[in-house]
Amino acid sequence: MKAYVLDTAKGIDGLAVRDLPSPPALGPGQVRVAVRAVSVNYRDLLVVSGAMGARSEMIPCSDAAGEVVLVSLPAGLSFIEGATLPCAAVTAWHALAGASPLLPGMTVLLHGGGGVSS
Repeated sequence: MKAYVLDTAKGIDGLAVRDLPSPPALGPGQVRVAVRAVSVNYRDLLVVSGAMGARSEMIPCSDAAGEVVLVSLPAGLSFIEGATLPCAAVTAWHALAGASPLLPGMTVLLHGGGGVSS
């Protein structure tokens, strides 16, 4: 993969394009993002200038956009079954954390056995 890597903390001129080895296998609870674009903001300029503890071999990136490419389905689920999970999960999250968020000490009653309640 190609990346802009900080060779030295001497400002934007300290960045160099490098070919890096492929990242290692993912661990539990991790996802991989294939970054398609990044923007340079003021924080990035502070990092590459050394004002925020920059070190060599660092890849500065405060803002990026890309695609999540390595999300595993739970064991035993097909892609068809896995495709049904995001909508139910987002609906459940919105119900608990949306306009009237769930607060410590509150009680939740789940009715039924459908996707949202599970």
